[in-house]
Parts: sequence; structure tokens; C-alpha cells
Amino acid sequence: MPYNRIRIFAHKGVVGVLKGFSVRYRMLAVISLMSLGLVFVSLYSYSRVGTLARALSDVYSRDFVPSTLLLDNLVRGRTVQKLLYEAMLEALVLKNPSYLDEALREIERRRSIISENFERLRPLVVSPEHKAALDRGLELLGAYRSGLDRTIELMRQGRWEEAYSYFKAEALPRFEEYQSQMRGLSDLQVKRADEMNRENSALAQAARRNVLAVAASLLVVGVVLGWLISSGVASSISRLREGVLRFAEGDLSVEFEVEGRDEMASMARALSEMASN
Repeated sequence: MPYNRIRIFAHKGVVGVLKGFSVRYRMLAVISLMSLGLVFVSLYSYSRVGTLARALSDVYSRDFVPSTLLLDNLVRGRTVQKLLYEAMLEALVLKNPSYLDEALREIERRRSIISENFERLRPLVVSPEHKAALDRGLELLGAYRSGLDRTIELMRQGRWEEAYSYFKAEALPRFEEYQSQMRGLSDLQVKRADEMNRENSALAQAARRNVLAVAASLLVVGVVLGWLISSGVASSISRLREGVLRFAEGDLSVEFEVEGRDEMASMARALSEMASN
């Protein structure tokens, strides 16, 4: 019972307020409210799309591109090893030292590409942890290249067995340490990309829920206001019709509800003046 009384009181209060405006203005207010809601939802969706686009761009530039460059360097580093071993094999086993010049040209080309990749990679690495890992990797790369240069120098001098022994004892361990460091950095980039992907997924789901909640709220508000307007108009017409029928039957004591500024109240005032005359 108390709930019903509150509901009836609220309904009468809202209807009473609405009667202060014409039906045209009431409908215009509802349409304006729904339009503003639609604009809000559109702007919110646009802002969320922009946020997600920036997040995807960050994933691409800060995670995908660095991971690709690191993988390319790892592969090219292994290729340098292969070329070096092939040159040693040609000289020591097949007695064909002329292959060295061709192998060294290819090694130098791949070393240049690796250096270019690291130049591209450096500004893309923003995390302090990742920067520290990259700096350590570059330090190891420098140490390995010093050993590689010494190996190549021995090979150019025809000291093949000494070059092989030196490379295996000095340069190769540095290379493996460098490769391990770069794989660790690549794993960090993949981990960060996975975290960003989860954050972006959560952001997209939250945006979807918010848009649906706002749209549903606007729909409920529109339905409620539409029902209140139609209910108020229908009840006013019903009472006006009842008064007109009584007036037509000769009942001059009938009283019309003249309160309000809507069309029904205007018609009721006109009929009330007619009845009083």
C-alpha cells in the first residue's frame, strides 16, 4: 500500500508538471532528450574508438615492430655464424680459401643490417627494464664483434686452425650470451604485448557495456516519458469528453478542468466559458 501511494503521488506530480506545457513542447522535450542522448552515446563511442586506436598503435610500434626487429637480428646473427663456418670448412677441409672473400662480403652486409635494426629499435624501447636489457645486449654484441673481427683477421692471414680455435674459445661464447640476452628482451616485448592486449580487451568490453547501459537508460527514460505524456493526454481527453457529454445532455453544472497550459486545458477553458454563458 505505501508503495502504491508513493507511485500514484509521483505519477500525479509528474503529470501535473507536464500539464504546464503544451503537448507539442512535451514531445519536443522528449525528442530533444533522446537526441542529446544519441549525441552523447556517439561522442562517447568515438572517444573510445580513438583510445583503442591509439592503444593498438602503441602495441604495433612498441611491441610488434621491436619483436620483429629482434627476431630478424637473431636470425641474421645465426646466418653470420653459418657463413663463417662455411668459409672455415672450405679452407680447412676442401682447401678452397677463395670462398672467404665472398663469405666476408655477405657477413659485412648482414652486420650492417643488424646495426640498422638496432638503430631503429632503440627509440622504440621505452620501458626502463627493456632499455637496460637492450643496453646489455648491445654491450655483448660489441664484445662478440671484437672476437669476430679477430677471427676474420686470422682467417685473412691464412691461420685457419688458429682462427677456428680462437672463435670457438673466445667469440662463440660471447655470441651465445648475446643471443640469449636478445631472446630475453624479445620475451619481455611479447609479455608486454600480451599485457597490452588484455588491457585493450578490457577497455573494449567496458566501453561496450557503458554504451549499452546508456542506450538502455535512454530507452527507458524515453518510454517512461512517452507513457506519462500519453497517459496525461488520454486522461485529460477522457475527463473532457465526459464533461462534454454531460454538457450536451443539458447539465449546466458541469465543471471543466481549466488548470494547465496544454491544448486540453485551453479547450476546457473554452467549454467552461460556454457553460457559464
